[in-house]
Amino acid sequence: MSGNRKNIDSLKLTDIGIRLRCLRDTLNITLEKMKELTGISRSYISDFERGRKLPSARYLFYLIDDFGADINYILTGRGEMFLRSKEGAENRYDFGKYEEEINDLLYHITRIPNALYAVLGYFSDYKVTKERFIKHCLEKIDAKEKENNTEEDKKE
Repeated sequence: MSGNRKNIDSLKLTDIGIRLRCLRDTLNITLEKMKELTGISRSYISDFERGRKLPSARYLFYLIDDFGADINYILTGRGEMFLRSKEGAENRYDFGKYEEEINDLLYHITRIPNALYAVLGYFSDYKVTKERFIKHCLEKIDAKEKENNTEEDKKE
């Protein structure tokens, strides 16, 4: 089994499936209606939601593009379920000078399944091998945000 496939398996497909089902329920869409909207069979959608299969890039793209679902929420459970309203709004992330590259990456991983698997595999490896570094960075970010919030509270 390749390293990437092993990491994809470790993404806890069941958890991803639960979030996909929760998302569909929140949208108040039946399996049949989702089939009509996406062109993906009910059994495939059900397999995604039961954690039997990794959701296809096509399905993820539909959820992101049409409903503003947050891919980070779907795959990791972090963040909000939706990035924006159905009417559309600007992304909540500012990638600065990397905006074009990030948008290009998102475009490709939502359309090319192998690109999605490669990114997820790499990211899973990175999280495992750099766990202490990531924890340290997040602690610093959290401390800075807390400091900024405290300063804002003092101003009010």
